[in-house]
Amino acid sequence: MQESSNIHPSDFSWNFWPAVPLYPYGKRRTLRTEVVPNQIWTFDQVQGILYAIVPIRMTVVKLGRC
Repeated sequence: MQESSNIHPSDFSWNFWPAVPLYPYGKRRTLRTEVVPNQIWTFDQVQGILYAIVPIRMTVVKLGRC
């Protein structure tokens, strides 16, 4: 398992805070992990409203061409 080491300041910003006040309140970070090299990646983020905080995960699978 490899984790992306490229961290950019925009990874921590949430510009829509005034319209949609999601936890972590003006900051967010998306962590990308490569599960299977060049085939499967996961993206993890923590989101919430008020005191309900939920971890979110998206999985991306590279499909072959038909």
